[in-house]
Amino acid sequence: MSLLKRAIFLTAIFLFSASVASSAQNLSLSTNFVDWGFFGTANLTFESAFSKHFSMEVGAKYNPWTFKKNSDRPIMNQQITGFVSAKYWFWYVYSGWWMSAKAKYNDYTQTGLIRYSLDEGKSVGAGLAFGYSYMLGKHFNIDLGLGLWGGRTFDYVSYDSAARKKVLKSGNKWFLGPDNIEVALKYVF
Repeated sequence: MSLLKRAIFLTAIFLFSASVASSAQNLSLSTNFVDWGFFGTANLTFESAFSKHFSMEVGAKYNPWTFKKNSDRPIMNQQITGFVSAKYWFWYVYSGWWMSAKAKYNDYTQTGLIRYSLDEGKSVGAGLAFGYSYMLGKHFNIDLGLGLWGGRTFDYVSYDSAARKKVLKSGNKWFLGPDNIEVALKYVF
């Protein structure tokens, strides 16, 4: 595991454990249906409230799948992603409007239905998101959100196709783009 991955992982564990220790009754666990629908990306987010208006999230996404594997045009959104985020709730934690700031790491391999090229790389960055949490009952919420993130991509390689793997571009680059489209089911403990 690289030094950067270890630093992000240890920071996430520290921040999450600090927020859990401060308020053990205000925990939640959620999963985003949009990620599951996007080539079966497994995802899980733990959240802990540490005041009336603030909470801390630690989350991960994982997708090892390749569709049409023996084809010259496989379809994949393979990734290992981890993030830490702080949320501000305008009314109360786990209810109503929220905004968040996030630090994120992403290791990815992508090719798709529309494009032939295959992209691989690692990204580190920060982002902002806004959303709303609908309370369905005492323990369940539906969260809706949208985010934007930017940062630096390392070890980036773009190939003409997954079959030929002729290098089109490589190196490091800056980026800015959409982050999460969130329609998540949240269980509040």
